[in-house]
This record gives sequence, structure tokens and C-alpha cells, in this order.
Amino acid sequence: TVRKRWRASQCLYGEFQLNGKQYCVNNGKWYVVDQNYVAAINDSYERVPISSLNFHTFSAGQREADYNKLLAEQDQSSRILMDAKNIPYGGGRSKIELCDVLLTDGSFVHVKVYSGSSALSHLFNQGYVSSQLVRSDPIFVKKAQEKIEEVNPGLDFTLSRESVKEVVFGIVSNDDREKPALPFFSKITLEETRKRLESMGIRMSIRAIKRESPSNPESAD
Repeated sequence: TVRKRWRASQCLYGEFQLNGKQYCVNNGKWYVVDQNYVAAINDSYERVPISSLNFHTFSAGQREADYNKLLAEQDQSSRILMDAKNIPYGGGRSKIELCDVLLTDGSFVHVKVYSGSSALSHLFNQGYVSSQLVRSDPIFVKKAQEKIEEVNPGLDFTLSRESVKEVVFGIVSNDDREKPALPFFSKITLEETRKRLESMGIRMSIRAIKRESPSNPESAD
């Protein structure tokens, strides 16, 4: 068995400000970011719309899969649970997840528990890739439709290239604010995602999902 080794410094991720400058570390590499660029990215993020979707609280100890299931069950006449319902595409073992919860009004909802910039960047890219495939590849649309009918055979819904109207990102965090506090690298990825989606005429929105704090057993009666 071949064992891979890496330096502890390669596990470093984060960002901070010092003497008016923005510094970021990603995969152990340090960056100093131009302040004009920082301001432009932060300003763009402030303009990202907050989703109007009513996300319920994420319970303490809950799994993403269980949360998505409950989110879909809030309205089974218009919501389809697509979490982990992977669609074979691209040959080999390659599979694509359409979204976590699909709304028949054209909202493709992607949910992720905040765990760092790499996980969020993957989420944002996933939102773009699935939407781009729906808009551009009839073969993918056909396979996605088959998966939708497998998941919810009683729902009258036909996926087409025009079905995707809005991509919604729900970020589970401890934030009390409606818009989550994202790491700078994630804001960059989100901005690129927004531009790509808008070029296809697709809206993008984001919302913080409040995570319930674990109860303190010592305070119980």
C-alpha cells in the first residue's frame, strides 16, 4: 500500500486582516489580496438576493439527508427530494446530483452544512454544473426526468431546458443573519457562479439556515 504524506502546513485554511490588508491561506499557500478586489467581491456578495424560500431550523445533531427530506416533505405537491438521487452521466462511474430539493416552480435548491471554503466552493460549482447540463444537454434532461419519475411517480412534472429558473443555496450555520458569513475564497467562487448562471438567464439566491444550538442537559429540570 502506497502511503501519501503531506506537511501539516498544507492543512491550513483561513483568512484574516492585518494592518489593513487581507490575507488568505489555502492548502498551506499564503496570499495577500488587493484591497480593491476585496471591496469589489464583498460589494458583489452584499447584492446577492436572499432567497424567499422558508427554510426551517436545522436541528442539533441532524444530518443533511434528514433535513433535505423534511424540507421536501413540507409540500409534496411541489417539492421533489433529489438529494443523493445521482444521475449517471459522462460514462464510467460518473454521476451528477441534480440538486437536493427540486421545486416545480423552477427552483433548484442546494443545501450544505458550513464546513469551510472547499465544501462551499464544491456546492456552488455543483449548482452551476447541474443547471448548465439541464440547459444544454437533452440526454442529461432525459436521464434526470427518469430519476424524477422514479423518486416521485405520482407528480405531474416534466423537466425541460427552461425548467431551471433559480438556483438557491441554503447554508447551514450558526449565523443569526439571513445571509451567511462566507469565507473570502467562497465569495469569489460564488461570484463566478452567479456570472455563469446569469449568462444563461438563471437567477441565483442564498440564505443562511439557522442551526439549533444543542440543549444543555445541566439546565434541564
